[in-house]
Order: sequence, then structure tokens, then C-alpha cells
Amino acid sequence: MEKTQLQTKRNSWNSVYVAGGWRLVFPLWSFCAVTGASKGNLILVEDAGQAVRKKEVASHGYQITQLNEYYFLTNPVEFIHLAYPDDEKWQLISKPWTFEQFAEIPYCQEDYHRQEIKIKSGFCGSLTSKGGECDVKLQGKKDTYFTYKLYFKHTESENKISDDLQRTLFVVVMRESKVWHLQVRFQETGVYKLEILGGGKGSAHQSLCEFKMTCTEVKEHWRPVPFNPEIGFGPCIDTERAGLKAVSHICAKVDVRRLKETVVSFHFLRQVTVEARLHNIDYSCAELQIYIDQTISKNVVIFKVSVPTSGEYALQINTKDDEDEFASDDFENACNYLLSNDKEEYAVKEVKKHVSAWKTSTQEVLQMEQTQIVQIRSVRKPEKILEDTMMATFMLLGEWEARVKDWDHVRKLLEKSGKESVKSRISSFAIKTLRKSICKSVTALTKDHTVENARMIRHGAGTLCDWVQKAAAAKEAVDTYQSYLPEGTDYESDVFLSSDEVV
Repeated sequence: MEKTQLQTKRNSWNSVYVAGGWRLVFPLWSFCAVTGASKGNLILVEDAGQAVRKKEVASHGYQITQLNEYYFLTNPVEFIHLAYPDDEKWQLISKPWTFEQFAEIPYCQEDYHRQEIKIKSGFCGSLTSKGGECDVKLQGKKDTYFTYKLYFKHTESENKISDDLQRTLFVVVMRESKVWHLQVRFQETGVYKLEILGGGKGSAHQSLCEFKMTCTEVKEHWRPVPFNPEIGFGPCIDTERAGLKAVSHICAKVDVRRLKETVVSFHFLRQVTVEARLHNIDYSCAELQIYIDQTISKNVVIFKVSVPTSGEYALQINTKDDEDEFASDDFENACNYLLSNDKEEYAVKEVKKHVSAWKTSTQEVLQMEQTQIVQIRSVRKPEKILEDTMMATFMLLGEWEARVKDWDHVRKLLEKSGKESVKSRISSFAIKTLRKSICKSVTALTKDHTVENARMIRHGAGTLCDWVQKAAAAKEAVDTYQSYLPEGTDYESDVFLSSDEVV
């Protein structure tokens, strides 16, 4: 609810001092409730892993009479999440909240407190997407299971949700011990509501809390989740109940490299039969079975997994009990992992971006008129920006730093022609030959200078300053991401730079 709407809501409750402490009594909520009320401004798009398209109908709902003991002698620490008194002193908590704080928290219902839930991702009820995603992390008791409903707020969004939008899943559920991580991957911009529900496994789940989510941009090259397991991704209590304990990976996401083996292993907690399946949106499990190698060594099961292409995969581990003669013959899902080569894809993207920019800048240098070189050489007392730019240029080309500090020596280098000319040397320059120490020195020399300011001194100086900065940035990108690039990648080749895929 918006802050202005909250300020118009009025009600009354009582503060009582009993058994040595303050408690709150809300008579209305203790005996009455409204059910079925809806503004008609929501479209349910996903319900606990199932794609849905159900528009709510506007309704005032109806009042029911019921006894709700939660609102009788409620703890003030919990009550402040539900109602805000006009007088600060009646908050009855050690650190009173401001109205702004109250207005910004998630909408937490009574079962949020009953089930002792904690929000671990920041206690804010209004989230804005980053890179087309929003994240919510919650912690409950050991046996608490979470599920969700995702709604599209069509009355607050600038666009309608597309009818032809692929009805695949927005939400990925990941687990690590008692923490559940719900990652919403938006397929379309707009305003959404995420409702979290929770309870015991197999029992009716109660509404716990709600978040408003605003998506301003969708994720580039959005792809559906490979599959949506009921127990989520990551080792959890269900894994141990199914007879396995994770050894190699305790998190839901596993970074993988294309066509490189990743080892995933588990200890046996009892005698079970194990099977593994690999999922991807473009391939069947049968087609991907050749990319899983399963071995058992003593009390450990080892899976060697590789992925044939870029993108996201899911590894599903299932078990079947061998010891219980009354157990079902069906396999039970024990654990799931998201196999992601996002780092590889991001590395390729970043290296392509910086190397392409450097190559474009190189072409601009080669198109410089010789008169521009002459103009730089004619300067006898250079300003610092020109001096630093030319020092950096020749350091990249292999000249000793101590020598190019001498401006007269720089002028002599600029006089050279043919293969020894500055333009010819730049045309044959390769990032792979550049040492890190030189790159670091060059970056330090030019980091406070702009191409525009260099161009104001001499036009050619601006072109060379741009080349220096982009060459250094390209080298830094290569050094940072080279370990994630596919083996044997020639990152300066036109084939690599022009391809749309990870090569």
C-alpha cells in the first residue's frame, strides 16, 4: 500500500499492562475478518511453480466472524509491523519507528510472526529490479517450506502483460540450509506483487508476507528456467531424508564451463539407488544423458557433468530406498543444482566489448592525417595532458618509461617514418604482448585525463589518448576474464569479435 493510502487508514486498539509487560489487544481483528476482497488490479501469472493467467475480479468481499487469538495480547515488537499508532509512545518498543520506516516495510501477516520467519535480504517492501531480476531471501524453522504467488499489477504498469508472452516460469527457488532464496526473473517490464506463503511440507501454506516489485528492464537474452523442482535448488533437509549428504557443493548454483567436466559428489547416509538427469530448455533429458558420468566409490557417489552449449542447465539427483521393503519403487527427488556458465558468457561479452572498442580506436589512429602528428611534434613545452598521453602511447609500444619522460626523445620518436612511425607501430600492436605492469603504469598516467581535454590541446592528442585508454581497458578486461573464456580463444580475432555465441 502506498504511503498516502496508509495515512488515511484509521482504527483503534488497546494497550494493556499484564504480567509485568505491555501487550496489545485489537478487538476488531480478534473477532472479525474480511474475506474475498479484491481491487481487481492483479493478474496471477505464477502459482508455486505453475504458469497461470488469472485476472482478479474487483470485490468488496464479505465480513466473517471468527476468533483469532493472535490479536489478543499481541507482542508490541510484532504488532508494529501491522499497525502504526499516532502517538509514538504507544508503539511500546525500545527503538520506535518513524512512519517512513513503517511505510517501507514488507506487508507481514500474522503467520509471518507465528512461524518465526525472518527476511534475510533487506527489510524493504518495495523492490526495484537489477538486471531484470529481484531477490528475496527468507529463513524459517528447519521444517518450514515456502511457496509463492506472483501477480502482475496491470493498473500500475505502463504496459499490459503480453498475451503471446511465453508462459514459462519467472521464479527460481534456491535453498541453503534454512534459507530460501526466491529469484524473480522478469519476462516483461511492469509492477508486480510477490506473495510468500509457508508452512510444513504437505500442509496448507499460509500467507506470510508480500513485496511490491518494479521491473524497469528485462534481462538481456532472457531464457526460461530449465525445470522447476518442488523442493527447489540446492542441498537441503530433503536431500538427507532421501539418503544423501552433499559433499562438493552446498549452494544451489554451480559455475560450469562449456565442455569441461564438473564433479558433484554426495555421501550415502543409507543404502539407496541413485540416478541423475540433466535438463535444458533446448534439449531432452535423453539427449543430455551422455554428458553425465556416474561412479560409486566406497560411500560416495560421484557425478562428472559437462554441458554442451552456453546457457543454464539443471542437474536433478533422485534416489530410491533399497532398505525399506515397503518403500515406493518410484525415485524421489533428493537434490537439484542450477548449472550456470553465466560467468563465461559475461566474460566473453566484456572482453568483446573492450577489445572491439580498442580496435575501433586503432582504426581512428590509422586514419589520422600526418599533419596531426607533425602538430604534436612541433610542441616544445607540452602541457601535462599532452606529455602524459605521449608517454603512455610509447610505453604501450615498448619504449622505456625513463626515456619517454624526456620530451625531446618523444619528439624524435614522432619524426620516424615507415615501419618505425607511430601509426605503423600502433597498427601492429597486440594486446596479448602487453605486460600488466606497463598497463598499470599507463592507466595511472591517463586516468585523470579526458579525450575531450586532450583534443583541445591537439586534435591528434585526443585520438591517441582515446587509443591508450581503450588499449589499457582491453588488457585489463582480458586479464580479469581470461580464465573464464573458452580454452584457445583468440580474443583479438575477427571471428571471436563478430560472433553472437560463446565460441
